[in-house]
Formats: sequence, C-alpha cells, structure tokens
Amino acid sequence: MESIVEEYREYQTFVRGYTPKVILNTWRELKKLIKYFENRSLNFQTVTLVNLEN
Repeated sequence: MESIVEEYREYQTFVRGYTPKVILNTWRELKKLIKYFENRSLNFQTVTLVNLEN
C-alpha cells in the first residue's frame, strides 16, 4: 500500500501542482487510513464502502 500512497503523492506534486502543505496533509490522512486497513486486515483492493463508513 505504501507504493500506492507514494504514487499518489507524486501525482499531487507533479501533475496537480498542489502545495507542500496540501500534500503533507493528504499524506497524513492516507497514513491513518492505511493503519485502519492494516488493523482490520484490509487493503485498497478488498475494502468495501461499509468498511470505510465504519
């Protein structure tokens, strides 16, 4: 999952041109989401809407 986050971070930086502050805040939130997934044995491919709503 880390590689997906890094790819998205590069996308935000180079394609979208977001500010470093926006990129850092997004990165922090994605890290929290990954931790949530790991605690529940989920990943980006297996997560469902119900998981995210919880």
